[in-house]
Amino acid sequence: MLQTKSVTINKFKDLIFRIISLKPFRFLITIFAKKKFKNLKTNSIKPLNLNIKNDLIIIYRVCPFNNGKSPVFTNDKYKLFCFCLDSLLKSFTKTKPYFIFILDSCPQSYPNYIKKYHDLEYQILPVKNAGNLSTWLLQLDIASKLNPDKLIYFAEDDYYYRENAGEKLKEGIKKYDFFSLHNRIDDRKVKKAGFYQTDYTCLTFGAKAKIIQNKIEILQKYATFDYTIWLEVKETNFKLYTYIPTLATHLVKGKLSKGVIWDQVWQKDLQKYL
Repeated sequence: MLQTKSVTINKFKDLIFRIISLKPFRFLITIFAKKKFKNLKTNSIKPLNLNIKNDLIIIYRVCPFNNGKSPVFTNDKYKLFCFCLDSLLKSFTKTKPYFIFILDSCPQSYPNYIKKYHDLEYQILPVKNAGNLSTWLLQLDIASKLNPDKLIYFAEDDYYYRENAGEKLKEGIKKYDFFSLHNRIDDRKVKKAGFYQTDYTCLTFGAKAKIIQNKIEILQKYATFDYTIWLEVKETNFKLYTYIPTLATHLVKGKLSKGVIWDQVWQKDLQKYL
């Protein structure tokens, strides 16, 4: 019953987003985003060293606050963070990505967990009470200053990744304008494994730095209204791709990537945290 209610609420929210994403209403979102962007004082934030040698850079934003929507660790954000980060790191078998962690109001246990990965190359950017939109704008701000040839992956802290997802991620970013591991296409309609074009995704996706820099105005001006962002990206003839069978999912009830029985896939990994 609760699962059905959650799905219904999510569908209603999607409908509202689609309505305000229509061209006559988009200016309202733009006004909201501009106001938030002005309040983001990037000059007061710890400076980063952006002279990074690795070709793939993951800008990973984390907050310790729980929204109660995850199908696993619903009331334990720290365990959810560990579970998701571990799955992402495990999904890289050849590539060695570089991480920039944006930790928003996180207690010391979060950076301590990151530090346990002794071979991981990373920087930590701590911020206080920034919120979802501000950390998204921070991701964009960092990407705008990186070498245009770098491969960028914007990541949120509540995504679970299957084996080899990391390698497919790198391949997808190299091949296409934008690439998402989170899949909204119904796998049952696809007969062959491979890359497929899709219409929209969330704000966890990858692209070359030069493409992000080229489209940064669109990515900034619609705040975190992802559906609107991807509508306009598509209107500019840039394409978004995903991979099937799906290799990752956003851990939100009613919005899991399609085509996979996820509780069977992550069952073995879950045991480590129980």
